[in-house]
Amino acid sequence: MSKMSNKAAMMFAATAGLALVLPATQASANCVNYAKLSLQQIQENSRKQCGQSGPEWKADMKALLAWCGSKSPQDVQAMLNTRKEALSKCAS
Repeated sequence: MSKMSNKAAMMFAATAGLALVLPATQASANCVNYAKLSLQQIQENSRKQCGQSGPEWKADMKALLAWCGSKSPQDVQAMLNTRKEALSKCAS
């Protein structure tokens, strides 16, 4: 298994166990989905060497869930869209 595959497997395992270790409000289905998508975007940033940085580009599952739990669904979607846009500019 490659180094990236190991990292992806560890992130998946961490994500899968979230509902068991976090309070129900933080482990809502929407926030778990947000965290999974965020990790995919963060991995893509790293893989493509896009150079995006800042707290929204850190692979910290607990922080991603906490952020999501404190925001509206519109804010959560806006963050995913912001990352998506940055990654699409990097790819072009």
